[in-house]
Amino acid sequence: LSVPMILVLSLFPELFVLSFSSNKFLEAGKLLPILTVSAFLFGLSTFFANSIYALSNPKKYRTILLTVAVTFIVISLPLTYFFSDMGMAVGYFLSMIFFVIISYFNLRKMTNLEFSIKDAIKITLAGVIAFSILFFVKPFIINLLLSGVVIAISCAIYLFALFLMKFYTNNDIKVLEYFSSRIKFLRPITKFLAKLIN
Repeated sequence: LSVPMILVLSLFPELFVLSFSSNKFLEAGKLLPILTVSAFLFGLSTFFANSIYALSNPKKYRTILLTVAVTFIVISLPLTYFFSDMGMAVGYFLSMIFFVIISYFNLRKMTNLEFSIKDAIKITLAGVIAFSILFFVKPFIINLLLSGVVIAISCAIYLFALFLMKFYTNNDIKVLEYFSSRIKFLRPITKFLAKLIN
């Protein structure tokens, strides 16, 4: 669901700012899209880096973290000086791109990790579909409740588009089965989805 969240925060940053604060913080909404993407990249790169540590290579793990930290400082200081908060956000974003690249390629050297271009294309197509719906419907949204409904529908369409493109695997079925065993009131839904994917 990371892609739908990125799309939603890119199109409705004011909605989330007002949900947790007041009008005086609306200016911060401009930072949400880039920070959301950066957070996604951070999670991805952290997974790669932790995998390197788990493969008994803590020295390389520390080297990657230190390199990324130095890169962030070097990039962010001038950007923050000239562009204030937006400069800091852009510096963080660029650092996270570097973090993903360096951690991925180091992990790839140690394992047979392969990046699936086909899956990336499917995610992109589903994201474009969801984004198009949000983009064209946005001018007609007049209140918070309607925004929530539209966002929920767009997320459902995104997931359904992935289903039509046969994106889901047996691992997704196992995740659904795990949730059905833990959360009783969701059991009928998760069982239905598991059968649908299978």
